[in-house]
Amino acid sequence: MSAGGDKNVAKDIQRKEVEAMIGPLFDYLEEYNKASDESTSILDEANMMSEEAHNLYEEAHKLSKKAEKLAGDAKVLADKSKKRIDFYKILNEGSAKQVQMARDFLTKSQNYESTSADAIDTSHSQVKNEQFVFVWNLENVCSILPPNSSHLQMFGNKMLDALKKLLTFGFGLKGCEVDRNILTESAFQYSVGSSSTMNLPPMRVEAPGQHITSTSSSIQSASSSLDTGTSGKIYNFFERYKKLSAFEGLLKHCKLNANELMPYLDNIEKLPEANIALYRQCFQVIYESGHVNVIITSTARLAGAFGHLLIYRLGEFVEANNVFLYNENNEEVVLQQLANKFQTGFMLFVTANAKIIQLADSNGILRYFLGSNDDLVKFHRNLLDFLVDISPNQPAPQLKEPSGVFICERCNKAIPIKHTDLHYFLCDRVLIKERSCEGEEAPPKAKKSKNV
Repeated sequence: MSAGGDKNVAKDIQRKEVEAMIGPLFDYLEEYNKASDESTSILDEANMMSEEAHNLYEEAHKLSKKAEKLAGDAKVLADKSKKRIDFYKILNEGSAKQVQMARDFLTKSQNYESTSADAIDTSHSQVKNEQFVFVWNLENVCSILPPNSSHLQMFGNKMLDALKKLLTFGFGLKGCEVDRNILTESAFQYSVGSSSTMNLPPMRVEAPGQHITSTSSSIQSASSSLDTGTSGKIYNFFERYKKLSAFEGLLKHCKLNANELMPYLDNIEKLPEANIALYRQCFQVIYESGHVNVIITSTARLAGAFGHLLIYRLGEFVEANNVFLYNENNEEVVLQQLANKFQTGFMLFVTANAKIIQLADSNGILRYFLGSNDDLVKFHRNLLDFLVDISPNQPAPQLKEPSGVFICERCNKAIPIKHTDLHYFLCDRVLIKERSCEGEEAPPKAKKSKNV
């Protein structure tokens, strides 16, 4: 064999040896690549699981925050529930007293309605010490003229000027405080008109049923927006000048002409559509009979409420501490205040405010709905018929034996004619059907019999 052939053989041998050595390396490299691909897949899966775990952690954190908030809300609700329970206890006690007083008074009135003069005198002596608390809305009382009155605009302008001067030179208010205490006649009319359109019965007595469904800790006392010194001066000012004689002397100090303002108010009161004179007569009968007038308002401030009472000559029949302010849509706070203050009185709401009417109904409190001036006339007649006779500050009058009776169609009792309204007012078995609510005609009120 030649030298060249030996070299070729040697190269082939070397190539085969190299191939034998490289072959496993390629196999290892292929396995490595497979392992690397698997590792990459596992890493990707691990990353995905890590992201999912992170998302779950974030969601758990959010749920934890929600749980904390819910726990806080639950604590707030628990506190509110405790306050509500305490308030319900007050209402239950007040309602129970009202119902018991109503029952007692009904029993006394039935004795009072006996045809025997001696029985009537005995009943009078039993009820003469009862005190009645009449609660009025300032917005209703000061709605002197209806919206369609031709005198409304001029009257409103004159009253606005008079009230501004009274608040500025009398109560000593300045700047924007005067405007905050001023309420125009249009504001009063809107308040009255929005509730007077409801077709509600004029009179209703109800036993306690549902209680107030919400309470408020933001009870607005009469001086809530004023410091103690300022509110004290306003109270004292009102008490000092609420008598008509003192108020007329104040007008000059307030740069108002009493000789012009007073006759103008007198002429307005003589208008057939005006009602302030009738309100004043009601206030006077109640006050002079030893009972209580209470004013509530959601639209006036303290000085403004007192100013309106003074300018419309109602102040002398209202005590300064019997004026209550409350926030609109929180009428229940007024009931709480009144229940706390007049725990022994027999309360009656006289109002055109539908929310106050509903609040009284839901708590079994006597109320009278002023849907029109006719309702006010009827209410005044009821006051004259029975309030004066049971005044706690005056001895019971000696009544003559009634000259006629009517037979009640509900209880078949013989009732003195003079006390027809009293009987329908108090007896829960003979209350007039709520015809204004159902559109029914009223049952016949009286059937006269022979004189007794």
